[in-house]
Amino acid sequence: MAEILFIKRAERDGDPWSGHLAFPGGRADRGDATLLGIATREAAEEVGIDVREGGRIIGRLPTFHPVSARIPTVTVTPFVAAAPRGAVARVQPEEVQEAFWVSMSTLRSSGRSASVTWETRDGLRQFPAFPSSRGPIWGITERILSQFLEIAG
Repeated sequence: MAEILFIKRAERDGDPWSGHLAFPGGRADRGDATLLGIATREAAEEVGIDVREGGRIIGRLPTFHPVSARIPTVTVTPFVAAAPRGAVARVQPEEVQEAFWVSMSTLRSSGRSASVTWETRDGLRQFPAFPSSRGPIWGITERILSQFLEIAG
């Protein structure tokens, strides 16, 4: 049964994604030469899983951009990887409060059956979300997940 790893981001003042559910990942460091290098380094740092050691890179999804003007201008280029056999997530508490796995079958069966109300410049707006036992999976993470589930069939 295929599962997807999610994180709950640590609560931090000034972080627009504070406490949100997301995929492991983060920003480039000076030594990063490629987008894949950033993704694998960040996953290893945030959840202690290094796909370069016994895992497998499956592919790259299209680049995403936040749709809210309240969010900093960033680009997110997701990579899909199979974790090494027996991988156990060990979170870096400064950045990640919790890591958890959700089966693809659970995500497919629930679909985007939840929603999140968020204040935008134009007032309150509803966003689709996947429900989870840890809270709603929404925003850019929902968009990436929806595309991945569509591609994965």
